[in-house]
Amino acid sequence: MSAASRATALLLAAAVASGCATRSGGPAAVPPRANAPAVNASTAAGADWVEQTLASLSLEEKAGQVLMPVIRAHHANLASAEARRLESLVRELGAGGFIVSRGDPLETVETLNRLQRAAKVPLLIAADFEWGTGVHILHGGTFMPYAMAIGATGDEELARTQARATAREARALGIHMAFAPVADVNNNPDNPIIALRSFGEDPAEVARLAAAWTRGAREAGLLTTAKHFPGHGDTGLDSHLVLATIAADRARLDAVELPPFRAQVAAGVEAVMIGHLAVPALDPSGLPATLSAPIMGGVLRGELGFRGLVVSDAMDMGGVTGGFAPGEAAVRSLAAGNDVVLMSPAPEEAKAAIVAAVKERRLPQARLDDAVRRLLETKRLAGLDRTRESDPARVWTDVAHPDDLARMQELADRSLTLVKDDAGALPLAPGPGLVHVTLAGDPLYERLDASFESEVRRRVPETTSFTVEPRTGAEDRARVLAAAREARVVVVSAFARVRAFKGSAALPEDLSAFLQELCASGRPVVVVSYASPYLLLQAPAAPAYVAAYGHSGFAIRAVGKALFGEIPFRGRLPVTLPGLFQRGHGLAK
Repeated sequence: MSAASRATALLLAAAVASGCATRSGGPAAVPPRANAPAVNASTAAGADWVEQTLASLSLEEKAGQVLMPVIRAHHANLASAEARRLESLVRELGAGGFIVSRGDPLETVETLNRLQRAAKVPLLIAADFEWGTGVHILHGGTFMPYAMAIGATGDEELARTQARATAREARALGIHMAFAPVADVNNNPDNPIIALRSFGEDPAEVARLAAAWTRGAREAGLLTTAKHFPGHGDTGLDSHLVLATIAADRARLDAVELPPFRAQVAAGVEAVMIGHLAVPALDPSGLPATLSAPIMGGVLRGELGFRGLVVSDAMDMGGVTGGFAPGEAAVRSLAAGNDVVLMSPAPEEAKAAIVAAVKERRLPQARLDDAVRRLLETKRLAGLDRTRESDPARVWTDVAHPDDLARMQELADRSLTLVKDDAGALPLAPGPGLVHVTLAGDPLYERLDASFESEVRRRVPETTSFTVEPRTGAEDRARVLAAAREARVVVVSAFARVRAFKGSAALPEDLSAFLQELCASGRPVVVVSYASPYLLLQAPAAPAYVAAYGHSGFAIRAVGKALFGEIPFRGRLPVTLPGLFQRGHGLAK
């Protein structure tokens, strides 16, 4: 039996077990969508559960609780080393929860249920679901438009809608918390790691839309996390690689970086993630915020009045590993006010260091207890004091529901921004002479999530198509340029993903130079950025330019409709393209 057949069999078995079997003489019944689990309110019984659970834990168990390793939810035979490793993280390390990556829906829910059954204390499960579950739940989870697409619409209801859809899918998978929304104000065009993940460059707009996202997620039972405090938008460095510095003075921080986080606290966000950012105006020591008591205790807890869970950014990132060993980083982070040590590169070492630091009185027992108490309270908010397993049948009803997919297509349709069309090339007319060039900023072996090629050919079957990527040779590139010079119109689909450890959100320099050659071909050229809108800065002479804010299938389908005049362009730039166009610009056509 193939992998696909096995997955189908598992889905059918889950459906039968949940009462969804085929009725005699009729089609399979489709169960109704379950009501969203509520975020628990404060109760005396809930407080008792938190305190009783805390009292039952030894020092070693408390040290394990504040650790949140990453796990992959792929299939693993129960006798395999990987399955034994996961069980060890629960039974021996005693991790308080996990951040989940890379599994399909059924693999994820079944793996998490098995780990929940093995845990002494219910596990808090989180994931980086900034643009839907499809970021990490492959072959089933929905890959939604990025936050900047929401920013291009300016629509709070679409932010809430995306969050609710994300929440329904996440809770069906056994995931309780999203490490989202991004509350960073992306006011630096050279930012290599935030870019599309931000709602935009205006602090008030970011605050408004991020708060709407948080409210929407809560309505469907998902806990949320504002990140990356105190703001990762104004840097040209990726904190996955090095310690990034935010050089703004305190007045600028109060005016730009901090307002979205203040709004998130007011909206009741359950957690705040701390970035590996040096912010001299808040802490002149030069320490990353993840190790800074003035930033976590003085600003976040003190000035902003945040009382929820504080989570570090991943502790395997260069912004902290460049200066501290895993155990020392964990101890310093907790001592400074952090509650959860996320993705330590050596969790066993981190646990041992925390225990030793408490015994040596470098880390007060009360500080560790406070961290565990906040984690337990967050678990109670997720309903884990009542039930810890998820019903696999909900995968059938809540993941990739057609109603949610339709709303995400609406979001993508409304976000598309026509930035310029100097030659009046749009809308495109069908007929021969159309050349389509895909510029793939990522190597081809890293699969693009969807292709614009089918959208073009469905409308213009005689399209001539090329793909150019970093390994394409000079001879092949010359053929593309020759075809472009003879074309009636050239459409360029430019892909460059925002990715950790990549160091840049732009097209590679050689592709940028090639794009400029295409734009100088003398023919009408329409450039579509499936990367950040800042890509126009690499080819400002492009005759026509469309910002699609990401490479989801929704965005690609929207572009196909808009380029051929089937839907209007309605989006507005949520960021300024320096020297070219201001925030709020967008042509209606």
